[in-house]
Amino acid sequence: MITRQFEALPEHVIGSLFDAGDREAFLNSAFWSSTAYVGNGPYRLTAWDPGTQLVYQAFDDYFMGRAKIDEIIVRIIPDANTLVSNLFGGAIDGTLGITLGQQQAITVRNRWEASGEGRVVIMPARFQFVQIQFDQTKNGQPALFDARVRRALVHGIDRETIANVLSEGMASAAEVVMSPSDPQYSRVEAAISKYPYDPGRTVALLQEAGWTKRDDGFVNAAGLPLSVDLWNTAGSDNEREGNIIAANLGEIGVHVNLTIVPNSRISDTEYRTSFPGLNITAGPTDIPQTMNIGHSDQCAVAERRWVGTNRGCWKNAEYDRNYLIASTSLDPAERADAVVNALKVMTDDVGIFGLMYNLEAVAARKGLIGPGLRWPPQVGTTWNVHEWYWAQ
Repeated sequence: MITRQFEALPEHVIGSLFDAGDREAFLNSAFWSSTAYVGNGPYRLTAWDPGTQLVYQAFDDYFMGRAKIDEIIVRIIPDANTLVSNLFGGAIDGTLGITLGQQQAITVRNRWEASGEGRVVIMPARFQFVQIQFDQTKNGQPALFDARVRRALVHGIDRETIANVLSEGMASAAEVVMSPSDPQYSRVEAAISKYPYDPGRTVALLQEAGWTKRDDGFVNAAGLPLSVDLWNTAGSDNEREGNIIAANLGEIGVHVNLTIVPNSRISDTEYRTSFPGLNITAGPTDIPQTMNIGHSDQCAVAERRWVGTNRGCWKNAEYDRNYLIASTSLDPAERADAVVNALKVMTDDVGIFGLMYNLEAVAARKGLIGPGLRWPPQVGTTWNVHEWYWAQ
């Protein structure tokens, strides 16, 4: 069992429902989506207007002491520009998690630093990467099953430029799902396969894989063009990123069909797994947990209700074996070796490929003390919310 799989739940509220053995009734219970929810944190959920806001009241008997702020209202604002307008207009006092896009974070930081209205804490907290569709029933470009083609595509993307453009030079390109500050990073970096931006290498690999370069792009023996679908979620940063990738590969001769997944479908797990080519997503740099993005048991298939971190369903027995050791062994040296071996396998085969480290930006209005940095494996930015307070 790993993080978030062993959450303490109130037996007196849902124990009987669980014991009844009706999985659907248990999962669809109002407990999960209303004020009936009972947790073990510093705040109680007292009001929930789906899609609009949640209201929390401090819980008097929290084991680490009653929270210093009596009430917190979490408002749902899916559009990053609207979020910025609410910050500047004083309608909200801060942001949580990754809700503030990188460009918007820079905008808020620059204005608030000049005016003294607040602060923005920025840290590299997530790994942005590309999943590849390995499910033959969903794949729309069989060339992706050829590792030479996958390697060619990575060499054809200027990931350093993407990181610089989207973060104004504050983020860097990423090869693996591990923070550069991780103690194991130098050892992992020395072992993995790397794919620096090299259009010439892209051309050579595609030709080796049987593709021929013509004026309008690469074609196979049947004369069919090399075309790849790329999905990314809505948002100005994501759309700019998708357009840069499409331009990079287009200049080499690979046509990219860019699809922007609307906010209304982000939670549609079946739809999210149906991408026919490449899919951009992100996850925390939490080793070894986040390494499950390549584990075969995490394939998002119908039997799992389309839930799983391995949306492209890449499968590699050697990777699975090392991931199991990395996540279960009690021997630190054995775990460390398994992490290195697993990430080497993943990069050698290009089961997924990294793009950049996403910056997590948290805005806090002047006087709000507490929101800020976190250790990357920590879930969310409210880990210390019981300590937040308003300075006089």
